[in-house]
Amino acid sequence: MRLLERTLVRVGIVPRRTVRDSLGAVREAFDLSDAIPARGSLAPVANTLSYAANSLGAEPYGMRAERARKLLLPKCAPIVEGDGVLFPGDREVRWVCAAIDRWSRHIEARLVRRV
Repeated sequence: MRLLERTLVRVGIVPRRTVRDSLGAVREAFDLSDAIPARGSLAPVANTLSYAANSLGAEPYGMRAERARKLLLPKCAPIVEGDGVLFPGDREVRWVCAAIDRWSRHIEARLVRRV
């Protein structure tokens, strides 16, 4: 599969870190200054029968589709499971890579909304 230039969007791949707070609890964190720029093609995940993947989620301004997305990246993209993905206009990581499929010429990253 070829990544067409007209379908590419600019994204930022943010590595997942673990942070220990003052009480000693460990949690995941994303440092936006570590974002690695990349370009990929974004599409919804089709043919999924999982109700959780296609459900509606509550947002402060109403309901929003929780549909999982797939991001097709070049083979050399430095993304691993658990990394965050920033889209244009995002100020915080809202999508996290849940799974990666490696193909001969590209990587397919499945993204889920971060809660």
